[in-house]
Order: sequence, then C-alpha cells, then structure tokens
Amino acid sequence: MGSRPSAASTTYIPATVAPTIFQSVVPEEDFARAAKRIQELKTEREAAKAERYAEIGTPEEIRARMDKRNKVTEAAYESSLPEPEIDYTAGLDPARLNNLDTFLTKLVERRQGKGKASASVSAPVSAPKIDSADAVRKAIQAPAPKVAPRPAPAPRPAPAPAPAPAPRPTLYNDGKWGSKWGAGSYSTEELRKRFGLAYSKELEEEAKTRRSAGMYNEEGDIWGKSSTGKDVYLGKAHQGLYGNEELISGHARQADAGEKIHKDRGENLSSIGDRAGGIWNVWKRD
Repeated sequence: MGSRPSAASTTYIPATVAPTIFQSVVPEEDFARAAKRIQELKTEREAAKAERYAEIGTPEEIRARMDKRNKVTEAAYESSLPEPEIDYTAGLDPARLNNLDTFLTKLVERRQGKGKASASVSAPVSAPKIDSADAVRKAIQAPAPKVAPRPAPAPRPAPAPAPAPAPRPTLYNDGKWGSKWGAGSYSTEELRKRFGLAYSKELEEEAKTRRSAGMYNEEGDIWGKSSTGKDVYLGKAHQGLYGNEELISGHARQADAGEKIHKDRGENLSSIGDRAGGIWNVWKRD
C-alpha cells in the first residue's frame, strides 16, 4: 500500500542587511588634560629633585665628599702602620756569609802578616791584636751590648671638637613684614583655597611641634605673622606650587638684591624659601 503524500513546505530566507559599525572617538580635550597632567608631574618631580639637591648636594658634590673622606681614611691608616725594619744583610753575598771560618782564617793571617793584604783592604792601625781564628770567633759570638729600649711614641693629641653648626636662618623672622610680605590681596582663607594649602587643627598642632624645634618651613609648613604680631599657620604647601606663575611673580616682588629672579629666567622656584616668600607676598596679613 502507498503512503499519503506530505504537505508541501515553504522556506523563508531573510534579506541581507548591512552590519552597523560603531567607532569610539576620544575628545581632543582629554588629550589636552592628559598632557597637562604629565607636565604637572614633571614639574613636581623637578621641584622635588631641586629641593633634595639643595639639602644634601648634587651627585657630583656627594661623590667629591666621599672621595675626600676616603683619602683621609687611607692617610690615617698609613700613619698608624709601624715603621719597616731595616735588613742590614740585604745585598751581601750569601756564600761569604756562610763561609765564616775561611773568612776569619784569612783575616788572622793578614793581621799577622802572613797573607798578602791589598791596598783597599788593610788592617786599621788601632785594631786589636788577634792571635787566632778562635779568638775572633769568640769575639763575634760574645753577647751584643744591651741597647736601651726605644722610647714609646708620645700620645697623639686628641682632635679638636668639630665646631657647632651655624643656626639655620628662618625667613619667618625677616624684617620684610608689612612691606614686601603681608601686603597682598588674599585673606588667610582665600590664600588656602587659592593655592591648595592643607589646613586642619591637627596639622597646625604638628606644625607647632616642628616650629618649637626651630623648623619653620620644613615639611611644607607655611607660617605668617599677622599685623598684630600674632603667629598664623597658613597651611601646608605642596610641591606643585614651585611652578605656580602667581607665586613666581610674588617671589620676584619680594626678592633681595642679588637674588636670582626666576620669573626673568622663565623657570620654576627652586627652594622652600622661594615658595614661602611668594606666598607671603600675596597674603593680606589678616
């Protein structure tokens, strides 16, 4: 028997659709921000390097100090060595030294007139009479006279104590207040916000501890003197302020005669004193 034929099937094929391509575009502003941040990091690194060199010296200066120290150490070691002993037999013929009997026998014969003496080796007129080689041998083997012991060297004087280091100058006590310092336009709060000076009661207490030890500008501390003579903790400065154009101009306005003007050279501030002077110049001293 035959089977029933199946119903006809229809296959549908979708039409071809072009793919959608997406592309990410980075704005030019992001590149500009990245380049600016890289330049800021380079500036901070150069400022930190300059501050380190100002405190401990450049690698060439450190190497020169180490060379001098090594030379002094070597000289001290050489001077402490004992003096070398003198070898009185150096350069003599070993065969003649070992053949002592033959030498003494010939010497006795020469003294007694039995041998033929040369003009260059003749017995001295005041030499004692020697009858035999045994007498010469006994005279040589006699104990040597005692020699007084060598006096001990005088003790070296103790080195003089190193002079005390000169006190570090504190720019905070300079006489520029009211003229070149504290004559700016920023109040204390405006100054902190303008230049990002970190401030809190805890930071101020830590800064007071450092100031009591004579450290006014270390660790980024910036202290000021108000118009009433009161000490004011302005805040803790950061490394990026070495390249701040406003502080570079402020430093130029308060610089002493003969001091390097970084603004005229187109360069950043190079020390913690430069940075503090620029901040003091723009502060209103409230």
